[in-house]
Amino acid sequence: MTELWERYTEFKRPSLSPNTLAREFATARRCINLYIPSTSVDDAIAIRDWIIANKPADAAKRFLTQLSACCTWAKKSDMLPDDPFEGMALEIKIPKNVTHNEEREIDPFTAEERDSILQAFENNRYTATTCHSSRFCLEQAVDRVKRLPFNGNTSVAISA
Repeated sequence: MTELWERYTEFKRPSLSPNTLAREFATARRCINLYIPSTSVDDAIAIRDWIIANKPADAAKRFLTQLSACCTWAKKSDMLPDDPFEGMALEIKIPKNVTHNEEREIDPFTAEERDSILQAFENNRYTATTCHSSRFCLEQAVDRVKRLPFNGNTSVAISA
């Protein structure tokens, strides 16, 4: 698998961005060379099982897709009789709450945080004159926060 991956990488190099080479292909190479239980394509099932057990679902699916692409290329290049990883990535179902592009419902404040914000509005001499009520101001703030783009890595900090 190690030599096959290197040859596949060299074949793909002209069509890949430096970023893809550095991140995706180098990560796959490191995993092939250091972590998977076997470097023989004959052990595809053991390799698949290790990947699924040791990688998050989305990373496992990507890695198996890459291995399959490599073996499909090797088959077309008469280096392998078949692709032992064919279809394995399709068997991995990614939970909806893990996908990165999914819109997520944001519940920005706990009840305790909400009460703290309301108290801050009521005690602040500047907002007391510009807001009709603390509840109205909080509802406006929550509405603005819910419209923010959210990627799962963003946190909202509130200071009183």
